Amino acid sequence: MLARWVWERVTAARERISKPPESAVHVEWRRYLEALHTVGLATDLDVATLPSRLGDAARSVPTSEHIARLLDAYYRGDGDVETGMRRARADRYVTHHASDRSTARQIVGRLRIAVPEIGPLALVDEDARRERATMLSLRTFRRRAPLPQRELDAEQFEHSGLLYVRRTITVRALVAATNALLASRGIARRFLPLDGTEQCEAYLALEPGDAAVLDLVDAFAAPLDELRAFAGWGESSPELDADLEELIAPTARVA
Repeated sequence: MLARWVWERVTAARERISKPPESAVHVEWRRYLEALHTVGLATDLDVATLPSRLGDAARSVPTSEHIARLLDAYYRGDGDVETGMRRARADRYVTHHASDRSTARQIVGRLRIAVPEIGPLALVDEDARRERATMLSLRTFRRRAPLPQRELDAEQFEHSGLLYVRRTITVRALVAATNALLASRGIARRFLPLDGTEQCEAYLALEPGDAAVLDLVDAFAAPLDELRAFAGWGESSPELDADLEELIAPTARVA
């Protein structure tokens, strides 16, 4: 019994020593992680690791840049690709870096993985006969969400003496269209943009209650009340031909 008591005391002491003092991590960082953990996110991210992850920034109020850097490293698996994929899939986290070369269809693939309950999700060209042109739509089973024409851009380039046209679309337009499809299927979970930087867009697919918890720590790019239209909460119309332009702000483009 005595040996067990000593072992427990030593173990507890080691744990106390290994943990940084309270002042090593700002209380707002603790609140931020507590909010994430409350809704079941970033469960492998421990407050004790913040000083090593953030350096002196762990002692200060969290900034958009440091939060984005922390989450980006975490969901990249801290250098381990398989761990990063597991974390992103489990937490329904989708990101796009301005420097990467992801195509629009690759972004759509990431969105589909994050919300598998939506079923097949595809970016398709459709004949817009009224405009005598083709239009892009995001489609799932018996549902479609046309992408606003103003979100499409065409870039001409020459290769081997031939002229090509490459179309691009904003990431946020793809996310807004996915939210519209989720709404049409009666799925409560929607994508919301996290607070971040111009170089990195990140989204979490959340249910309303979980989003409300994260809103308490200002986790999103805007207050939750301002994002409800983008999420499509409260809208149940199955017709998705309405323009999405009012829901979309300019963001990075993908081809």
